[in-house]
Amino acid sequence: MSGKKCKAKSKQAGRQCHNLAMKGKDVCYIHGGKSTGPKDKSKHYGNKNAKKYGSYIAEILKTDIWIFDKFYDRLHQDFELNNSTDKMATELACMYFVKIIQAQREGDIPSADTHDRMCRMQLKDLKATKSAREGEIVTLKTSPAEWAANLLFQSEEKEKKEK
Repeated sequence: MSGKKCKAKSKQAGRQCHNLAMKGKDVCYIHGGKSTGPKDKSKHYGNKNAKKYGSYIAEILKTDIWIFDKFYDRLHQDFELNNSTDKMATELACMYFVKIIQAQREGDIPSADTHDRMCRMQLKDLKATKSAREGEIVTLKTSPAEWAANLLFQSEEKEKKEK
């Protein structure tokens, strides 16, 4: 530790911290002296370790874009979708469905269950939104369980062919 005092100030009292600053830092360990945050002082806003917009989705879909596309196409067959709220709910449902398949492949049942609930919530919201907007009860030609079973079967077949 160096001999200089921490430069942080109390939010309530407005007084300077009494702890010593960490070596090479302006603040003590309590106020972030252990942080390995942004090194460039001119660009100290935002999380530099965060994924860029879209890279998370691109990483997830790298190998399973076909599952996303098939699920999306199936929803389009069963629903007449508008280009705003329906599209967003549909894409989220598709993304969660891809995550279900990936979690099941990895044997991560808790994660698969979580994504299953989220996918079902998106589909339920999609159905409710359409019913409210169009003033009629929306009925599906096939159920999400049937889509899931069909896509899981296709996924397993594809994996067998790749081996």
